Amino acid sequence: MKRRATIVLIIVTAFFTALAAPASAKGAADGTAKVKLETKKTPAVVQGGQAWVALNWRGSGADASDFRVTATTKAAGVEISYPETTGGAYSSLMDDDVLSVDDIDFTALHLSVPYGTKKFTMAVTASWTDGNGTVEKHFKVQVPTFEYSGDDVALVTDVADTNSKTLEDGSSQIWVDVAWSGLAPSLSDVRMTVDSPDDIEIGYPDPSGSGQAWSGLARDDRLDQGETDVARFRLDPATMDAGVYELDVLLSYTLDGSTYTAPGTIQVSISK
Repeated sequence: MKRRATIVLIIVTAFFTALAAPASAKGAADGTAKVKLETKKTPAVVQGGQAWVALNWRGSGADASDFRVTATTKAAGVEISYPETTGGAYSSLMDDDVLSVDDIDFTALHLSVPYGTKKFTMAVTASWTDGNGTVEKHFKVQVPTFEYSGDDVALVTDVADTNSKTLEDGSSQIWVDVAWSGLAPSLSDVRMTVDSPDDIEIGYPDPSGSGQAWSGLARDDRLDQGETDVARFRLDPATMDAGVYELDVLLSYTLDGSTYTAPGTIQVSISK
C-alpha cells in the first residue's frame, strides 16, 4: 500500500512540474531566430508612379533583434528608398526593431517606377541579431506593374478665389487662384496660361523678372497622382467692369517625355 502511494505521488509531481515548465519554441534552446518572408509578390504599382509597399515577416525560434531590410533591383530607373525614421538607410519593423517569436510584422519600401516599366524583381536582404550573433538572409520579391488609363489632370476650380492687393501707388491688383489635381502619375513642367477676352490684362507671377508669360504651380513644377496644387494669375480691376467673367485656362505638362495640354473654364467675380 505504501509503495502504491509513492508511485502516485511521483506521477502527480511530474505532471505539475511539466505544467510549470515554459514551453520551448523550436530553435530557442540555442538562441537561433528563424525569419520567414510571407510576401512573395507586392500589390501592383502604376507605371510612372510612386508607392509604398509592405513586406510581411514572421519570426520563430527566438527573437530577431535589430531587424533591418534593404532592397535592390536591376530594373532600369526604378528607385527604392526607406522611411525617414531610420535615416533613409534601411527599413525596420512597424512596432520596433525586434521580430519576436510567433510575431508577424512588416517593413515598408518606397518605390518610384518609371513609365514603361514591366514587372520586376527586388533582391531583398534582411539582417538581424540573435543568440549566435548577426545573421543575414536574402529573398526575392516580385513587383507587378500596370499602365494608367484615364484623364491626366482635373480642374478643381470652377468659381475662382480672388485676393486683392493694394500697391504703393494706390492702385490694386487681383490675384486669382486656380487649383488642379493630378490624376495620372508624375506630370512635370506644369504651366498654366489664361486667355484674355475683351482685352482684359492678364499677368503672372514673375520671380525672375524676365517677363514670364505663364504661371507655374505654388510648390514646384510637378503634379503627382493624387496631388492638388495651385497656379495663379493677376487681373487689373481698373481695366474691368463689375460682373462675372468666364476665362479660359490651359494647363500644359510633360508626361513620359511628351507634352500635352488640358483646357478648362473658370468664373471670376469683379466687384467695384
